[in-house]
Amino acid sequence: MNKQREIENLAQNSLTEFARARTCVIGKAATGNVVKWKNEIFVVTCDHVAHDFVNGHLGENILLKNNIKFSYENFSLAAYTKKYDIAVLQCKNRIDTSFYYEIENFNFLEDFSIQDFSETNFFFCGYPGEIVERDEKGIGFKYFTYMTISHKNIPHQNDFLYCEYPVNAFVIDNISGQRRHPPNPKGMSGSFVFQLKKFTGKIWSPDFAEIVAMQIEWDEKSFLKCSNIKFLKEMFDQIG
Repeated sequence: MNKQREIENLAQNSLTEFARARTCVIGKAATGNVVKWKNEIFVVTCDHVAHDFVNGHLGENILLKNNIKFSYENFSLAAYTKKYDIAVLQCKNRIDTSFYYEIENFNFLEDFSIQDFSETNFFFCGYPGEIVERDEKGIGFKYFTYMTISHKNIPHQNDFLYCEYPVNAFVIDNISGQRRHPPNPKGMSGSFVFQLKKFTGKIWSPDFAEIVAMQIEWDEKSFLKCSNIKFLKEMFDQIG
């Protein structure tokens, strides 16, 4: 394994644990993110996920780290944008957790189309429905992470990022080292997308990764589509 690949694996393993603690399961199999804004805890996900959840169409609970559960009846839509498919869920009860993203974890880029992502990896994390385990004890959610790059054939737009996700191709599992097909990404909608620039230092920390987008759509063969996370800041500003 070359040195750069070794660094990338260490970075992914470290970031996996950091993000896992701040990522939540919404309903039967959808992805959300725990975010602290002005001393209040919110859950951020896709608009289409949030609407289904608060209307009771996606399952009963949001499941946070340490098996903390909140019913859909406790949540309301604090802000959302259908155009960019981002929503903020606000809980009627206090969410007592020490694991959340804060404003410094984000990088609000103005225009994806003018960014140089040639030496950038993108990190996705969430709960694909395909690898959920169901048995007599109930549902077992499996956390999944994926490191990828900008799509080779689809140019980024001002507010949308396109990344490689070859569902029908083999990739290398970062943990086992085995070749496998990545799972169908249904259930990953709402996943925060981290930007990881080429690292040349000696000590890597999850703080070097920045959230720049949210995964909102996917193609059955080749790509993930992501909205610019800059709109989340505008939504939080509206909440006050």
